Amino acid sequence: MQVLDLSIRMLYFMYACAIIIRMITLIYSSEAQLAKRACDRLVKKTLPERNEWNYISFNMAVTMLKELASECESLPFMADKKVVVADDCAFLAKSKTKYKYLTDDVPESLRDYVDHPNEVVDLYLLVYSDTLDEKNPIVDILKMRNAIKEVAIPKPEEWMAYATKFLGAKRINIDNNALLELVSRSSGDYGVFANELEKYACFASPGDTIHLHDVESLTAPKIEENAYQISNALMKNDVARAMAIYKDLKTFGVEEVPLIGMIAGQIRFLEQVYFLDGKGLPAKMIADELKAKPFRVEMALRNLYRVPPGALERITEELYEADKAILTGKATPRFAFERFLANFDIRN
Repeated sequence: MQVLDLSIRMLYFMYACAIIIRMITLIYSSEAQLAKRACDRLVKKTLPERNEWNYISFNMAVTMLKELASECESLPFMADKKVVVADDCAFLAKSKTKYKYLTDDVPESLRDYVDHPNEVVDLYLLVYSDTLDEKNPIVDILKMRNAIKEVAIPKPEEWMAYATKFLGAKRINIDNNALLELVSRSSGDYGVFANELEKYACFASPGDTIHLHDVESLTAPKIEENAYQISNALMKNDVARAMAIYKDLKTFGVEEVPLIGMIAGQIRFLEQVYFLDGKGLPAKMIADELKAKPFRVEMALRNLYRVPPGALERITEELYEADKAILTGKATPRFAFERFLANFDIRN
């Protein structure tokens, strides 16, 4: 009889835990869009139709924890169930600096709510980080209840399969060259990749195929690669080519200050290669020393053969002046950069 009573209590405990898990879920990912999509999928299962009575979302960057807890404790109005989404719960993420709560907030209020949640409210806590603060009592409680869901960023080799599946669900095709170019232009940023797929889904109609020229016209190119191409053109004194690349970038709204910084970085790399080459190091040793690809070092050495002494220092100074003119408001970003290119001559 005692064994039976124990079994019943265990079953009741497991059932109670299952309810709690379903009522509070912490979703975390370093990519915000992935966490939000995972949350949307879970919400749709329990709340197929949202309205102002059964669904509420808070931006926790500007919302007090006591306000969130109060909303969760209140019963739904004109609905049997309510879903509350707490967006950007940075206070649950691991950080080198201590999280500062809003003035007059009461952090313990949310912890107390998590201990005794409302049975008719589903609470989703979204954290945009790849690690959680294990010392936070809320994280500790939800971890014990197995109520934490990590959404990992897909590996690069999985991106193409995802894109085909995502667009295929909308009866939109994408050819392989276009897909490869999209992956390249996403620069390893899954958020950019996913946003571009959303844009293509709006751009195309069912039955359409997205081609390479569509990607080239709709998706901004990798700015790092274009900065590299501009610096290569400048080393060849091909100002027209550098200007053409820059104007293509402007069609995608690329800003001049980061572009200048990247070009300056390319020039610094050339200076380092020039210094090590002057010490008699072969290309492979230079690549190892700078932790760079051998091909990049080979290209740098070819460019350096055309560069007059002192030219790299002069280019760096001219880039600095263009950057300074922008930041001090003496010239518009576009004017400052175009003036830099128009006055450029590697021989002087």
